[in-house]
Amino acid sequence: DNIPDSIYIVDQHYNLTAVNKSRAQRTETPPNLLVGRKCYQALFNRESPCQMCLIQDTLLTGRYTQRIANYTDEDEQTTEWEVSTFPILSSNNPAEQVIVVEADVTEKRRMEANLIQSEKLASVGQLAAGLAHEINNPLTAIIANAQLLRLDLAEADEEIIESVNLIELASKRALQVVRNLLSFARKENYDFKPIQLNDTIRDSISLLQHEIISHNISFSSDLQDNLPEIIASRDHLQGVWTNIIKNAIDAVENSRGKITVSSRYINREFIVIIRDNGKGIPTNRKNEIFEPFYTTKSSGRGTGLGLSVVHRIVKQHNGYIQVDSELGVGTVFTIRLPEKP
Repeated sequence: DNIPDSIYIVDQHYNLTAVNKSRAQRTETPPNLLVGRKCYQALFNRESPCQMCLIQDTLLTGRYTQRIANYTDEDEQTTEWEVSTFPILSSNNPAEQVIVVEADVTEKRRMEANLIQSEKLASVGQLAAGLAHEINNPLTAIIANAQLLRLDLAEADEEIIESVNLIELASKRALQVVRNLLSFARKENYDFKPIQLNDTIRDSISLLQHEIISHNISFSSDLQDNLPEIIASRDHLQGVWTNIIKNAIDAVENSRGKITVSSRYINREFIVIIRDNGKGIPTNRKNEIFEPFYTTKSSGRGTGLGLSVVHRIVKQHNGYIQVDSELGVGTVFTIRLPEKP
């Protein structure tokens, strides 16, 4: 009873002869009320033995077996269990009874998966370090020529000037992406200095303008005028807004999609709210969205690193991020940042 693993014993007819407290607690039934009942009925609410059950194999061969089983609770939370069967040998039959041990390995599997992803990420970091020089050189040339082009087109139409500015802005963003990749392989330095918060938001919106238009999304911003300067890392904050808005675009994915971004300065605190009317986040998943490599996007559409990076950057600024979401209604990200980190 003091062993945390779930343990129970069954006879040749699947009748429970003993159940420890850990297994009984999962059914919310005292052990004495479970003994004597069929294990598949009392423990799993089934009318027949569980699929992939190996109790009969152990009864017939007298050998130890092991398998993996996934169980889903009422909150649709899936846990992974390592189920082992051990024979209680008798003189007449290979096994008279079977001891079943169920060990929750959900956290172990999650850590193993994260370790594998970390190793992949380390390889990406090494690759990024090797390619950074080759990528930075052409990007630097693009930025320099965009700046020269803007000087030559000083009297050109406003739309042309805006396009040249977007080339420079997108190139600088690409440089930051390379830096972000490198930051996973080594300690990252934050360049804190006085900046205008609204400028970082506008730059992020400009970068994503094409996606907003192509998805036919209704996008609006309500940025408070005359905000005081904030001591922050400009590139990192821009990355925060870009990641969250990009996730919002992916969440709405239809012509009725709406995204709003607002900024406020209240009680010496900067507040940025990004709201969408997308599919929302399940309640039981909200605590996982900031974990590295967690993603609900299909293969090839996300790495699960975006929000983990967002969370880290906000923490580096001594800020706070809050998520409110409801399935089928939408999601609201609220980011609070102090004047100084």
